[in-house]
Amino acid sequence: MRLLPVIIIAVLISACNVSKRLVNDATEYQAAGMEELAFEKYREAYVSNPSYVEAHIGLKSSGEKILRTRLNLVRNAVNHGNFREAKDLWENAIYFTEVASRYRVKLTIPTEFQQLEQQLHEKWILNLEDEAHQLLLDEKYESAQSKIAELKRLNPDNQKATYLSLLARIYPDYNKGMKAYELELYREAYFYFDEVVGIDADFKDALKLRDECLVKERFTLAYIPVHHEGVQTAFELSLAARSKQAILDLEDPFLVLLNRDNMEQLLSEQQKNMGAIFNEDQVIEAGNLIGAQFILTGEVVNYKVELTPKTVESKKGYAGSNRLSNKINYRETRQKLTVNIQFRFELMNAETGQVYLADNIGYHFSDEVHYADYDGNYLEVYAGDWKLPVLITPMDEIYNSPQEKHKLESLFEARKNLPSLGDMQQRALYKIAIELRDRLKGFNPR
Repeated sequence: MRLLPVIIIAVLISACNVSKRLVNDATEYQAAGMEELAFEKYREAYVSNPSYVEAHIGLKSSGEKILRTRLNLVRNAVNHGNFREAKDLWENAIYFTEVASRYRVKLTIPTEFQQLEQQLHEKWILNLEDEAHQLLLDEKYESAQSKIAELKRLNPDNQKATYLSLLARIYPDYNKGMKAYELELYREAYFYFDEVVGIDADFKDALKLRDECLVKERFTLAYIPVHHEGVQTAFELSLAARSKQAILDLEDPFLVLLNRDNMEQLLSEQQKNMGAIFNEDQVIEAGNLIGAQFILTGEVVNYKVELTPKTVESKKGYAGSNRLSNKINYRETRQKLTVNIQFRFELMNAETGQVYLADNIGYHFSDEVHYADYDGNYLEVYAGDWKLPVLITPMDEIYNSPQEKHKLESLFEARKNLPSLGDMQQRALYKIAIELRDRLKGFNPR
């Protein structure tokens, strides 16, 4: 037991000797300017003997020099615009202070470096803003978007980043618009400038150029219905009104539809006497008087409605599911409606008469009703055939299979009325007007 204190003393002496040797090594490294190696030797000395004061003092002294060196590297990287490198170096310096704290060494950022992180952040953001803007000017939009995304990561609330994002959408359309404008492709240029104006109406001269393109490409169009013998004027007028609305629904910025409703102000007293529907000889004259550059004529060249007479046929059956049931009569009714309309249109130059578009639009509608009715409860009725209304004969038949019963019930429950003539006309008006609109979509007279 007496040997234990001796052993402990020997261990302490040995540790002290090791720490002293390590501190001496660290001192030599410091003298040679090798602070990182010196710090490591001081750290080993401290670990070997935490109570060795020289080791702790050496850690503090060496640590402060290393921290200053690392912060100087951060500042140099910032000054040279190497912000990502500066960020990594800054984090490395902060991590070093955390390592030193494990050995009871508190390292404080010197005053001259205390604003360095903020400066790094601000300069990095300003640099990214400048780079992104220049990339936009150089039409390198993908690279610009990458810089903008990086800018948003650094500062999600950055208003400049928001504006640059808008510019990243604006510049491609604006530049394409300018190229189209220089090539006198004013219609294409209009749509590019319109996209720009939709985002920022004050961007450069986009609004002025858009409106200029609109003036250059805009044309006036008059829809003039042409009367056809045998077709009701009321239907022709309704089709004209529906067609004009369909053309307006195109929302074509270049097409100005002159409204027949304002004809009293546009036509002379002589032309007022033309009436609501024109003939073919009056079309060009009317279009010129209205002031139209182009004329769209519409003529119903065929209007045929066929409604067959309603046929009612008496049918034999049974008021029950077998041949012993009462024999009865029920009725089956049929009627058919067929509509055929042919509409012809022409789009022509009001001055030269040159035809740009001409086509026919056909409309066909067919509907038929076929139903059964009975004065009693139709659910009891079965179809069949019999010769005598009172006597049962071998020739009597009843069709009582589930399929036959379902077929007959379907007739009793079938629709009994055809669409009205008014409903049919509205369907025809809608379909013809929509097809006319689709044929005119994107019309460019130039």
